[in-house]
Amino acid sequence: MHLLKEKNIFGRLNAEQQSTRAAGLLSCCVTALKKFGIENAGKEAEILITHGLGIDRVRLYRDNPELDEIQIKTIEALLKRRLKHEPIQYILGYVEFLGLRIRVGHGVLIPRPETELLVEEAIKIETRDKRQETSKYNNSSLVT
Repeated sequence: MHLLKEKNIFGRLNAEQQSTRAAGLLSCCVTALKKFGIENAGKEAEILITHGLGIDRVRLYRDNPELDEIQIKTIEALLKRRLKHEPIQYILGYVEFLGLRIRVGHGVLIPRPETELLVEEAIKIETRDKRQETSKYNNSSLVT
């Protein structure tokens, strides 16, 4: 039995949520994530569904695709992991960091947003120091 029909997790589902369209599943996922205390439930539901379907957000909302049983089960598996409070980055298998996609999994620390800011500042300092060194070198070579 898939999550669309599990009333003990989702409570009473309306007709839209029981459909096999992406929008219905999205609504169902948001409800479940909120019920389990997941912050940003809407955003995370979008991420899980688009990842599970291999589509982008535009296609999710524009096309509202009809889902087959395999797609529903794939998304349910992702959702079940998140409902156990597994970090979404582990579920996806990657994290975006400084414009790079870094593979992550259990046992790998997930960089926090503050880490990205810290690295950006370190790069600025290093770049500034290198420019100063180059400028000193160039200026000293001109003096004879």
